[in-house]
Formats: sequence, structure tokens, C-alpha cells
Amino acid sequence: MTNFLLDSDTCISLIRGNKAVRKKIVQVGSERCFISEITIAELRFGAERNNRREQEHRIVDLVCEEFTTLTISTTIRTFAAEKARLWNIGQKIADFDLLIGATAMYHGLILVTNNMKHFERMQSLRLENWIQDSETEEQLRLASPLAGRVFGNVGMTQQSRHFFIPACVRNAESYLAMPVPIHRFFQRGTAWRKCCLGKLPP
Repeated sequence: MTNFLLDSDTCISLIRGNKAVRKKIVQVGSERCFISEITIAELRFGAERNNRREQEHRIVDLVCEEFTTLTISTTIRTFAAEKARLWNIGQKIADFDLLIGATAMYHGLILVTNNMKHFERMQSLRLENWIQDSETEEQLRLASPLAGRVFGNVGMTQQSRHFFIPACVRNAESYLAMPVPIHRFFQRGTAWRKCCLGKLPP
């Protein structure tokens, strides 16, 4: 069975409410999705930069509860070997990204990222991009202060804070109709989430 490691940008898109990412997580099952300690560190950094720090950290807590976290300690040798190879050919990658990629390589996971060109430099690393709906991504660009702080967005409205697209609707077309608090996507069960694909009644 194929399992996935969610890159930091994929997690941010989930927090923003990207419907393509949410659909894919529903389809594959959150139990098959993992995150790196590095991603948690980057999300915590975003929360610390926000003036609603505690509320943002609670959002990160929900992400941590939803997905299994993989430590980087077992991947250090993979990281070192790949970093040396890339240095030798003049194609350096930032250490945080390299650690995330090395974690996927070590555990045999597909890395889910929007930064395909960046990670394509890594040897034998399988990649997928779930951030497919650019229109929704733009509409929800300011959906979370956390996403805004990590990606440098400013000027979000009070109405847009801490909302996901609802997962309890019958079809994808209804996604933008009813914003709900961010925690509901995580706290409700799989059957409830599948309503957004029209597979189950609400």
C-alpha cells in the first residue's frame, strides 16, 4: 500500500482550505499520510510569528493529531549521503527541505509537495502534487493567519480567519458555500468527511 509524506506547503494548503488537498486526503485516508518533524517546526515558527499565537498553535496541534509524525533521527545518514551527492554536482538544497526529502526516501514514501522542481534533484524520490485547484488556492489565500505568516501574506480580514471549506457538503461545488471552524475537518470522522465527495449522505 502506498503511503505519503506531506511537505510543509501541502499542510499549509490544507490549513488554507485547498479542496484538492482535502479531497485527496479523504480518498487515500489520513492514516496513510505522514508529516516530518521539520514540517511541525516550520508550522510552529509560523504560529510564533502571529499575534494570535496560542490560537495558531492549537491549529498546529490539530495537524499533529491528525497525521503520524516521523522523526528525522533515523534518516540522518540518508540526508548526509544525498547532501554530499548534490554538493558534488553543484545542486544544493536547503537542509530543512533535504531532511524532509530524506525522510520520504528512507521510509519509502511518496513526497506530496508543490515544489516539484526543487525536489526533483533528489535521487529516487517519488513525488506527487495535490495542490491542483489554483482558483480555490487564490480565493483562500488569506484563510488562516498561520498560512499568511508562513508565506508572507498580510491584510487578511476578520471574517476569513480560521475557516476551512466545509467537509459536510454533498459535492465539491458546494465547497465555497459554508465556511466552518478549522477544527471540524480534523475532529469529525472519515465518513463525515466523505460527504464532500458526494459518497455518503450528510
